[in-house]
Amino acid sequence: MAEDHRESDHSHAFVLDERYALRAVTLGLISAFLVGEVIAAVLGHSLALFADAAHMSTDVVRSRSVLGPYAWLGDRPKVVGLRPPASGDLSAAANGVALAAISLLIAVEAIQRLINPHHVRGSLVLVVALVVL
Repeated sequence: MAEDHRESDHSHAFVLDERYALRAVTLGLISAFLVGEVIAAVLGHSLALFADAAHMSTDVVRSRSVLGPYAWLGDRPKVVGLRPPASGDLSAAANGVALAAISLLIAVEAIQRLINPHHVRGSLVLVVALVVL
């Protein structure tokens, strides 16, 4: 005799908790600002906007890497080594390495721009700074 599975007291549906939803909204906003800032950096020839966009990209990657385990684990019991704080620790280490590499690339580009200056559209940079920052 088979049991009617519809009458069970549990659900297999994934339910978004409030923390996950807030993190997802934050990730979406940061990603949108990142895309806008990269476009403005290209149009304005601004190293400062490129630098901020690079920093923001590490925030997007970190936020996404922390958000993933929340979606995957959902309301299941936390497993040692797979809980979100552990992934946060790994993403913080990767974030530090990425920021160091980005800093080196920005320093090289800054030196090149000292030798061969580029015209920067200051009004565009100011507008982006006021909106994003």
